[in-house]
Amino acid sequence: MSNYISGKCKGITITAYAAGHTIGGTIWKIKKDNEEIVYAVDYNHKKERHLDGTVLHINGVVLDALSRPSLMITDAYNSLIIHPARKHRDAALFGNNNNNDDIPPTIKNILIHPEIKFSPDNILETIMSTLGNNGCVLLPTDSSARVLELAYLLDQHWTFHQVSYPLILLTHQSYRTIQFAKSMLEWMSDAINRQFDSKRENPFEFRYLRLCHRYKDLSKYPGPKVVLASNLSLETGYARDLLLEWGTSESNALILTDRGPPNSLARRLYYEWDNLSVSSNNPIKPVVGLNITMNLLIRKKVPLEGTELLDYKSEQRKKQEREAAQAALIAKSKSIIEDDESDESESEIGDTDIEELLSTQFDLYVRDATKYGGFFKQTQSYLMFPYVEKRKRYDDYGEIIQVDQFARRIVDGGRDGDINGDKVDLNSDKDEAEKDDPSNPSSESNVPTKYVSYSQNINFRCQIRFIDLEGTNDGRSLKTIVPQVQPRKLLEDYDIAFVNGKISFPPDSSLPMLDVVPIEESNSGNHNPVFVGEVKLTELKRVLQSEGIVAEFKGEGVLVCNEKVAVRKSSAGQLILEGSLSEDYYKIRSIIYAQHAIL
Repeated sequence: MSNYISGKCKGITITAYAAGHTIGGTIWKIKKDNEEIVYAVDYNHKKERHLDGTVLHINGVVLDALSRPSLMITDAYNSLIIHPARKHRDAALFGNNNNNDDIPPTIKNILIHPEIKFSPDNILETIMSTLGNNGCVLLPTDSSARVLELAYLLDQHWTFHQVSYPLILLTHQSYRTIQFAKSMLEWMSDAINRQFDSKRENPFEFRYLRLCHRYKDLSKYPGPKVVLASNLSLETGYARDLLLEWGTSESNALILTDRGPPNSLARRLYYEWDNLSVSSNNPIKPVVGLNITMNLLIRKKVPLEGTELLDYKSEQRKKQEREAAQAALIAKSKSIIEDDESDESESEIGDTDIEELLSTQFDLYVRDATKYGGFFKQTQSYLMFPYVEKRKRYDDYGEIIQVDQFARRIVDGGRDGDINGDKVDLNSDKDEAEKDDPSNPSSESNVPTKYVSYSQNINFRCQIRFIDLEGTNDGRSLKTIVPQVQPRKLLEDYDIAFVNGKISFPPDSSLPMLDVVPIEESNSGNHNPVFVGEVKLTELKRVLQSEGIVAEFKGEGVLVCNEKVAVRKSSAGQLILEGSLSEDYYKIRSIIYAQHAIL
């Protein structure tokens, strides 16, 4: 999809390409004249169940439209991480026999390596064994993006094996997330679309996945259960609440689907699992038992009591009085405005005011226009019924429509609005959230609450395991894809190190060898500075002029500054500064240094 920008940005073309990480996730190409910029962040080159891989790297080849850009901007978040190969991840997810009879057909048809021998110690086996031991399983995830891959995978497994244990998605927007996913199949993988075309069944019309958006909804499902809960960092949200409740029992299991952000609780638990399973020789490490005590900051919502409750009620009364006074003032102002807009001979009397009108005595007469009186005579008049025709209002678009007369509650009917057998309004998440709001008079709980925080030592003793479902690139893919894109410029976060050594050529090899010189034998730990960045002379001219230095081009590619210092570029693209040693020379040199990153 391309967008041609007009106005001040005329001539710039922006094109979006699928990134393969989330629905609607994009790689951007920005083009103006002969300059092209590729912005590729959070892309996934692997084919998944509900999404295909990024178009940046299709079947091992970079898309022609994205190759050889002037500049490529990408991320290196996972540059030091090597994710397991797809075949090993599939082995960690599914069953253990050679015929793959335990795999749902919808999953089997899109496996990259359907002939692989699956590991008996797989994720689904860990989940089922935990449930069989009367335990609960927590899978932290996000609320709307990567959760679709996990939810689809588990629901297919539950459907194929007719699992009786509850499978629950617990997020604040669980209903809305699934509703939107049903209407976005055209953005998903070819396998999803083929399944829909052949069976005319929406794959996100889940049969076993139950949708909850309140913590107390879990009470409807007692006993062992599997819960997909947000937030994946385990710092906040339902996943943290469940971890604090379930993580202290050996019968429960925590399955991480993401390493979590740096310094988060999820990342700390991931490191614990990684250290405990380091002795495993398998590419996919097994489940291990936690036994670690962590000091965590606990945040809870508790009801107000005593003086705090009295102060809260007093404040609420004052607030209601202020709102009532403000509403009365607005109503009065509106009445004045309406009176000013109406004609003197007309008024607006609704049908509901007829009874009040009839209960009041009126002496209203209409003059007989056919008779005229003299000097001593009065004109004949007749009693008239006091009725005034109701006046209609109009604006620039015609008669004003009373919205309240046509408003009605819209509820999704049919199969699309039926979630787990219940008719669900699209705004159900919002409606239920308002019911839970203590400040709402119609709230289910009118008890005001507050948040408190305190530190507590938590002893985690649950089972823990990790499976990579992040859906992002890693160090291996970066080293493969970026060189194939062949950008002329590349911005990345990187570290640089300097090594003192001697290069030698062994007699039995044509490859040079670097013999590192120990620090104590080297002359010093200093090194020549490295200037990172490219400065154009035209840009440097503007910078110098902004600093009060007269800079003009004289000759071919020579920038003369204050008639004393000359700046030019060598054939290798390096800036060369020439001139007599003076105050101007050192000032210009400092300005040039400031345009670079010096390492």
